[in-house]
Amino acid sequence: MKLRNIKCVCPTAEKKPVTIMGGMTLPAWFNVLPPLMGEDEQGLRDASEFLNKIIEDEEKAGIPASRIMIGGYSQGGALALYYALSTNKKLAGVVAYATYLPLIWKLDQAYRNINIKDMAIFHGHGTLDLLVPFSTGEGVSKVLAPRCNKYTFHRYDVDHFIISPQILADIKKFFQTHLS
Repeated sequence: MKLRNIKCVCPTAEKKPVTIMGGMTLPAWFNVLPPLMGEDEQGLRDASEFLNKIIEDEEKAGIPASRIMIGGYSQGGALALYYALSTNKKLAGVVAYATYLPLIWKLDQAYRNINIKDMAIFHGHGTLDLLVPFSTGEGVSKVLAPRCNKYTFHRYDVDHFIISPQILADIKKFFQTHLS
């Protein structure tokens, strides 16, 4: 994806045990617990601090938060949504694909960003996704659409591990629209 005047910083999560995967060590931003065990709130906060440091480094280099977009796929998308909704920074936007909204059950406590109303959010999800079911993405859409004027939900007839040329074209258009 060639875009002028855009710098991409793509961090990779450290490897750590993931409970829902039988404790297997994988690249993960935070631990994922089985549904009835809750969520790794401390892990989310730690990952958010890591992301915040990257954003602060970019701000020190002269890029205002209002020109910074964050994004991720699957767990990275969950982290991007969590960070964007819980920080006080006025970010340009978020790209989240094949993901969910962490701590959705305590939305009003966990998410306090007053800038969300004007933040651009691209949320894509595959209808054939078995890892993070499409219904999860639709649920996130029902929560975010009324809170965010620039929220868009994109439906793709692919599974979790497919990033099609159409998805990339839609994300490129999103960048061009909101960073021009």
